[in-house]
Amino acid sequence: MKRGLIIIHEIHPKQGSECRSGYNYLKKILSNYSNNDYIQIDVVIPQTNLFGTSEYYLDLLNDLNELPLNIVIKPLKHVSVPFLTNFLFFIQKKRGGSGSPIIYYYLYKIWLKKIRKMAREINYDFIHLYNHINFFPIVDFSDVTNNWILGPVTGISDLPKSFTNNSKEIFRAFLQKCYLYRISRFCQNIQTVFAVSEADEAFFIKNNVKNVIRLPEQCFDRIPERINKSNDKLQIIWIGELVRRKQLEILIEASSLLDFPYEIHIVGDGPLKSHYVGMCENLNINSKFYGKINREDVFNLLTTSHVLVHTSYREGTATTILEAISMNNFVIAHKIGGQDLVIKSNGVLIDLVSFNNSVKIFRNELINLNNKLKNNDEYFNLDDSNFLTWDKLFSEISKFY
Repeated sequence: MKRGLIIIHEIHPKQGSECRSGYNYLKKILSNYSNNDYIQIDVVIPQTNLFGTSEYYLDLLNDLNELPLNIVIKPLKHVSVPFLTNFLFFIQKKRGGSGSPIIYYYLYKIWLKKIRKMAREINYDFIHLYNHINFFPIVDFSDVTNNWILGPVTGISDLPKSFTNNSKEIFRAFLQKCYLYRISRFCQNIQTVFAVSEADEAFFIKNNVKNVIRLPEQCFDRIPERINKSNDKLQIIWIGELVRRKQLEILIEASSLLDFPYEIHIVGDGPLKSHYVGMCENLNINSKFYGKINREDVFNLLTTSHVLVHTSYREGTATTILEAISMNNFVIAHKIGGQDLVIKSNGVLIDLVSFNNSVKIFRNELINLNNKLKNNDEYFNLDDSNFLTWDKLFSEISKFY
């Protein structure tokens, strides 16, 4: 019997893209490999939480208890009792959100090393480190198995200088160079990488990984549908955390240059909310801030909106884009991460050149879309959309098990 180990660090049914990706993938593992006579799958997930309150993982475990747990699921704590580690863990929780990348890096690396120690006791045919995002450290599992699978992996890209002129981004670029050097040393031991972006793909091919396959880390969980929408006023929706990386100010400034009726619906919360509210008031933007709302309320807004404007300058495959497309929305977004894998005739991708260039192009695309709506032109064809379901994605990845 073949035996495999799948490591899923980002996992939750209701959180962000990476967390929901891990959860959806786990459900596919459970439905496909439970009571399988030919392959045994062990799954390791975190027992402790790096993102905020303890309810985060309690909520996850309660949800998992409702699934058919015939697969061996091994919750594993990141750390033991040492004072320094627990102190860093406390700081990370206090920061909330994604917290400190250095502390996250440190705790995640310890967790992976504990898994490697555990895995040495079992003769695994393959080990799949599932969601590998941004600065996550590589711990070499080649002494445990010759079939080491990585991904979906994203975050390997360079931003134009106009988007990196602050200390946080400069520090992030430094961390990324260290990370890429470290991962390049292990590439000869990786059998397969699922790359999200073109930059990810190019890096691993350059470093002689045998199998490099481009796939999004997030898929449709709702079948795209046709929805009749009013065309008396362009309905724009923006969804995301109100932080600098998401670049809501691009939409605000672009909208201030429009000379036709529109409404902007802004969903999400974050430390820059008051700043963005003030910008909208000063520029007389016709906008409404909803804060953080539940998913069904988001879908209700998507039902009446025409276009999702996705202004982020760093992303994998954004869940919000998939949800918008599934509710018959056009999408205008930067060409980053895995956006090109899902945005075809259903949207427009904009090169990441500079802030001012993005403002100009987003504005022009909103004007073009409004003209098409006024002329009753069909602004995209769902039949031409290039989308994957979770079944298809799982099928593609599990071929390499």
